[in-house]
Amino acid sequence: MNKYWKYNDRTTLYILAPLVSLFALGLDFYIPIVPQLRYTYTTSQETMQLTLSGFMFVCAISQIIVGPICDKYGRKKTAITSLFIFIIGSIIAPYNEQFSFMLLGRILQAAGSSGTFLCAYTTVRDLYPNPSTSTKIYSYINMCISQSPIFAPLMGGFIAQTTNWQMVFVALTLIGITTLVSTHLFYIETMPKKHTIHYQHLKTAYRDVITNRNFQVYSLAAATGMGSFFMFFSQSPYIIMEILGYSKPIYGIFFGVVGMSFFIASLYTSYLTKRYSIHTTVSLGAILMLLGGTLLVLSQLLFNITIAGFILPMMIVVAGAAYTIGAGLAGTMQPFGSIAGIAFSAIGFVKFAFSALLGIGLMQLNISPLSLGQLIMLLSGISALSCFAYRTELRTNDSSPLIAELC
Repeated sequence: MNKYWKYNDRTTLYILAPLVSLFALGLDFYIPIVPQLRYTYTTSQETMQLTLSGFMFVCAISQIIVGPICDKYGRKKTAITSLFIFIIGSIIAPYNEQFSFMLLGRILQAAGSSGTFLCAYTTVRDLYPNPSTSTKIYSYINMCISQSPIFAPLMGGFIAQTTNWQMVFVALTLIGITTLVSTHLFYIETMPKKHTIHYQHLKTAYRDVITNRNFQVYSLAAATGMGSFFMFFSQSPYIIMEILGYSKPIYGIFFGVVGMSFFIASLYTSYLTKRYSIHTTVSLGAILMLLGGTLLVLSQLLFNITIAGFILPMMIVVAGAAYTIGAGLAGTMQPFGSIAGIAFSAIGFVKFAFSALLGIGLMQLNISPLSLGQLIMLLSGISALSCFAYRTELRTNDSSPLIAELC
């Protein structure tokens, strides 16, 4: 534990969880109003997808930019600056008739929430260098994040249904301000060593990260988990509200059921990694996603599109995603010490860019559980095979981590 950090594990979660959850809330509060905004701005599904996949692309690019800044200027300064950016985006987005202002607001929300996301996870690596302990904290943070898909879509849908869709962004503004105040008051700097930002430093650091086997296999698994959840996120409003005809609040309930599966799986991530290993937990997650994707395909082929045939397989998929994201993140970050900000920025870039590309690609296909299931099957199958192919090397890394320091 960092000598300046005076908080226990529970208080640490209270401080860091809002910084991480801002990213999820920026998506989950917004998702129920996407079909409505398509008509408000008289635009296509593909254009509206920019407010989702574009959000993820900006998050990916921001990770690369914010990582080195976080290692040079510190976690707290970077987090507070990011919070201001998020708040500005939340204010800009809803109050103009032009779609370009909505898109600009979403870009600023993405940049801000991406920065707070990175700072919080990097802080965990600062405070808990031991992989078994960091896995526990990562899984607890995932549990906090998983509260968002359980409640936020329902709340966003209810707010939009009972007032107007602009109030969704008012709620996000208030959440951003509250998080800013708590971060200013309670967050303590944890960065172990400052680095000057220069080309050779970045080149060496990113080379060490990208060529590391933990990064290659575990970040693929984590990206597959996040990408699968994001594809559900992108298609579910159209499948549940437009194809199956459910209302915004009911959509929020179904989304929350899937989110609950993520929450429950996150509860057991730490237990599984402690009892078995990081590698076993990640492999199990990939297999569960493969099973869920297969059931999505079979359900539509046998019974056409039904709510049970869509939601139940997705619960299995996101349970697997919880394991690959939680344990995969701990396994990926394990070899990196003083360059934790840069390491996490590389991981974040892969996860967010991967998700954005999948979201855009999926919208070019027919909107259906069949298309979604086929992509999940392909990606989780590749992830499971890579875990199997490098199992000996990765299990050795799990038990004997080498903490890389960059001077």
